[in-house]
Amino acid sequence: MATFVTLDQVKARLRITSSAEDFDLQALADQAEAYILNWCSVTASSKAVVESWTPVTVPPVIVVAILAKTAELDRFRGDDTEGPPRPEGEGEGGPSGLIRELLRPYHDAVVA
Repeated sequence: MATFVTLDQVKARLRITSSAEDFDLQALADQAEAYILNWCSVTASSKAVVESWTPVTVPPVIVVAILAKTAELDRFRGDDTEGPPRPEGEGEGGPSGLIRELLRPYHDAVVA
């Protein structure tokens, strides 16, 4: 279960008022949070920072990024062959441009 966003926050972000999709929305929020936290946990030092966050201390921009990723996952479910294009950057080894910019201060680049 997502730690840093609530189902109510997700539903408000997506402008959903019914509870018919609550289970699916929670699953998307869980996936989005895991994705965002993984993106911010590239090095040992950044992983330690992420692991220190609590629902009280998590940076607000991380919450925004989780909500944005949840919205992307909801919109681009992969079952629509003729839907709108995916966000720029998505599928190229990282998050979309918007999320990448939000997370820039929290992502340590790794040089191989």
